[in-house]
Amino acid sequence: MIHLVCAANRDYKQHMCAMLASVILNTTEQLSIHILNNDFLEVDKKYITEMFCEYSSVDLYYYTVKDDILAGINIIAEHLTIQTLYRLLAPILLPKDINKVLYLDCDVIVEDDISKLYAIDLEDYHLAATNELSYEMIKLLELERDTYYFNAGVILINLKKWREEDFWLTCRTYALTHPDKLVYGDQDILNGVLRGNWKRFHLKWNSTTNFSFFEDQYSKHFGIGEVEQAVSTPSIIHYIGRYKPWYVFCSHPYQERYFHYLDEINYSYVKYPELVFLGQQTEKKIVLFGASVAGATNLEKFKQYGVDVAYFCDNSPDKWNTFFNGVKVLSPREIMELENIVIFITSMYVKEISQQLSGLGLVENQDFFELTSIWRLASQFGI
Repeated sequence: MIHLVCAANRDYKQHMCAMLASVILNTTEQLSIHILNNDFLEVDKKYITEMFCEYSSVDLYYYTVKDDILAGINIIAEHLTIQTLYRLLAPILLPKDINKVLYLDCDVIVEDDISKLYAIDLEDYHLAATNELSYEMIKLLELERDTYYFNAGVILINLKKWREEDFWLTCRTYALTHPDKLVYGDQDILNGVLRGNWKRFHLKWNSTTNFSFFEDQYSKHFGIGEVEQAVSTPSIIHYIGRYKPWYVFCSHPYQERYFHYLDEINYSYVKYPELVFLGQQTEKKIVLFGASVAGATNLEKFKQYGVDVAYFCDNSPDKWNTFFNGVKVLSPREIMELENIVIFITSMYVKEISQQLSGLGLVENQDFFELTSIWRLASQFGI
């Protein structure tokens, strides 16, 4: 029996089902799936249960989390929600006879039998995970080695040890006393508490695009063979960052695997609802804010789907009145002088640019948009 834990809200129901489908369709052993949530309606639970009812090897259990237990715990990264902290509550919420669980984020797709991962002997470690060479966080948390930091999107948890040591209380105390260090919520809580004292498993079980972008650094620490295997034949694909596979502007090499598993379970969905939204903007001049690498990638996506981009906007004076990938770059002042425009932020400095545009009198989600918000807005309005 494999005990699997995940956490989601209603907005992530579709993505959770894609993840669960990928687990179920690739795993041979009996599965008990424990779903932590705070806003699922009975109709949501019924829909999910019926979606997987044909699989006799699967049992689903739902746990409603009262968020006040997490009051005061800070999460700095704006794309993360409170559900990211729920994994810390597993030893409290789950039955006491469950001693070991595999936690999976809902933005992963499994391509292998997780019984292989679940079989890892945790020995006396609190958890097993794999590395993330996040030098910013390693420095912020003051970890002694680059290899001490792990990604918490896929973790094998020693629930028995967590309960015996009241580990949740240790994590809570750390979180309340180090609020400025919790960029990625629970991930930084766990790293800050364990400080490298965790068991490592192969990179292929939590494969991210970082392995390709920073191949030299990962190969230096873990060997080129392990890195190449994690990139070419990942056992678990983890879509880290803002641009998830359900966004039309995602450029992940395994983006289509997400839709593959939705189709395998006949999940009813609209693929790329943002395209309908963008099609409604054709009478406006489209401006991409951020003449950068990300801007260039998103420009190609706009072109791919037949959406014309009129201008780039950028805060760097040396880019003004030049052409970036064939599109003229204007200053924010010049953009404000134009009529009938709509702005899409393609820069990594989303928060700062949003504040800048709001300060100029523009209205978010009306005059300007952060690209990843379009999917949510289009979905909410049934586009």
